[in-house]
Amino acid sequence: ANEIMNQAERMVQIIEHIRMFAGESGKPEHRPVHINNVVRSSTDLLGTQFRSRGIELKCELAEELPLISANPFSLEEVLINLLVNARDALEEGAKADSGSEPAQILLRTLLDEADSEKRVRIEVIDSGVGIPEHVLDRVFDPFYTTKGPDRGTGLGLSISKAIVEAFDGEIYIQSVPGSGTTVTISLPVSQ
Repeated sequence: ANEIMNQAERMVQIIEHIRMFAGESGKPEHRPVHINNVVRSSTDLLGTQFRSRGIELKCELAEELPLISANPFSLEEVLINLLVNARDALEEGAKADSGSEPAQILLRTLLDEADSEKRVRIEVIDSGVGIPEHVLDRVFDPFYTTKGPDRGTGLGLSISKAIVEAFDGEIYIQSVPGSGTTVTISLPVSQ
C-alpha cells in the first residue's frame, strides 16, 4: 500500500512537471538556470522508461557549476530529444547485435574553461550504432531522418539546434559507426 501511494505521488509530480513543461517550453525568455536541475528533470521523465527497456542511464554531474541564461523547459526539450535519439540508437544496435555489452547512455555536465569565456558543457554519450559520415553532415537539416515514418519527423535535431543557438550556445556531434555517438552542447556562463 505504501508503494502504491509513493508511485501515485510520483505520477502527480510528473504530470505537474509535464504541464509546466508544455506551457513554458519554447518561450524566448532567459533566466538564470542550474543546468544540473534541467538534467535531473529530463532523466526523471525518462529514467523508468529506459530501465524497463534494459538501458542504463548514468549521470556524471559536475558540482557547483555556474549558472547559464536560458529557458530551462526549452533546454529540457533538447535533452529529452537527445536522450530519445540515444535510446533509439541503442535499440537499433541491439537488433543488429545480440552481444553482451549492456546498453548504456552517459549524461555528463562539466565546466569548460579552455577558452577565455567559461562555458558549461552537456554531453550525451551512447554506445549505439553510431552515425555514418555521409549522414552526419545532414543530421541538423529540417525533415532529414534515418528513422521510419512512424518513428520520427526529422525535426528533433534541427529544433534542438535552434533552441541551443537562441541561448548563444553550440551543439555538435561526434560519432563512429558501430561505436556510438557523443552529442555536446556548449552554453556560455551567465553574466
